[in-house]
Amino acid sequence: MGQAEEEFMLKLSKNESETKEYFFALEIDIGCVKGAIWTIEENQTKLISLGETQYWQNEESLLECVDASLSSAVERFLPQGQLKEPNKVIFGLSTDWIDQNKILADKVEILKKISQKLELTPLGFM
Repeated sequence: MGQAEEEFMLKLSKNESETKEYFFALEIDIGCVKGAIWTIEENQTKLISLGETQYWQNEESLLECVDASLSSAVERFLPQGQLKEPNKVIFGLSTDWIDQNKILADKVEILKKISQKLELTPLGFM
């Protein structure tokens, strides 16, 4: 392979990694939260970084725990050479937060507050 072809291949590899999009996943359960960072590679989800499990007691501590768990996932993610942390999030919610496939109204307000304070764009929930 000639030098021009090698340079083209190196640029192609760089562009592929630069266009990869990363997302947060946030599991909210009764009394605990866990954040993660994931991406899609070859049409499959791939876990990139797992945050620490944090334990919350009330709505006020929930925001702090979410921030701490997502921050720990980011700290583990950034050393891998990634420069920009995700801002899109998918929520994994406890069944206590859902009724008839909809998030309970009071829980929607909590998720809105979390999203606004942490500058996250919600993509959906499971």
